[in-house]
Amino acid sequence: MRKLIWVVAVVAALYAGFWFVMSHYLRQGAEAAVAQMRASGRGDAAGVSLAGFPSRLDLTIDRPVLRSDDGRDGWSADFLQIFALVYKPTNVIAVFPHDQTVTLGGRPFRLTTNDMRASASFEPNQTLALDHSTADLKGMAFAPEGEPGIAADRVLLSTRQKGGAAVHEVNLGIDGLRLDPALKAKIDPQNTFPPQADPLKVDAVLTFDRPLDRQAGQVPPRLTGISDMKGDFAWGPVSFTLSGQMTVGADGMAEGKVDLSARRWRELFDLLVKAGVIPAKNAPTVQRLLESLAAQSGQPDTLALPLTLSGGFMRFGPLPLAPLPRFGG
Repeated sequence: MRKLIWVVAVVAALYAGFWFVMSHYLRQGAEAAVAQMRASGRGDAAGVSLAGFPSRLDLTIDRPVLRSDDGRDGWSADFLQIFALVYKPTNVIAVFPHDQTVTLGGRPFRLTTNDMRASASFEPNQTLALDHSTADLKGMAFAPEGEPGIAADRVLLSTRQKGGAAVHEVNLGIDGLRLDPALKAKIDPQNTFPPQADPLKVDAVLTFDRPLDRQAGQVPPRLTGISDMKGDFAWGPVSFTLSGQMTVGADGMAEGKVDLSARRWRELFDLLVKAGVIPAKNAPTVQRLLESLAAQSGQPDTLALPLTLSGGFMRFGPLPLAPLPRFGG
């Protein structure tokens, strides 16, 4: 019995020692990553703490901030918690606060959720390249600061490697997508569309210039292409599908082609004009072209529209329809 007690005591001591070693290196790595991002201007944090003894590694980052090189895009929150089991440190779960701030093109947006968490699995080797991941947002709302926006019951995003650590298949699903009532009343005064859209699904393959691994904080991978893009969406009388592919230059601007097929496209066109996605000054010319194109197909209610992405705009022929976002750079 005495020997058994000694064995248990030795094993417990070894396990405790292992936890302290693991926690030391994890905290040291997190603090080094924050310092590197602070030095490069890509991010910051107020502090890092670690708990979870004896079986978990619970890392808390206080007031984390991420930003792009030009400072026009970013993210911030009160905290970020990352959890892992001591015996399986390459599988992690991240828990986000209910209220976060996302900056796009220099404009702040508020992201709120009832519950938001993500999980990721990394290759069990020295590079720790991302193998697969999932982000799950429940009760999501996204809007410019002080203005109406959009909401959804659930947003589910998943990724997995596809033929290499720098290539990832991405699947996005959104259930219960809807506009804020004030925004819907503004762009849909005739109440053509129901309060809520059908589920949205988008799939694509993203290629980066380097793997998404432990060096990503020091040298952020740059998106170089999107292929096998497919999407389905329906909202009331309108439904559309899209497919396409594009390349992304070092400046973050996309070049490529997207094929859009829309049923009952006129209702959607009116909505996009009212929302400002299609500039009002271009709307009459664009509509005449679309009417002509739909008539030639023999199905005037269904529009097959080839769009090109170039020069920072989504274009129909020579006409710019909407500005394109910058993908990093």
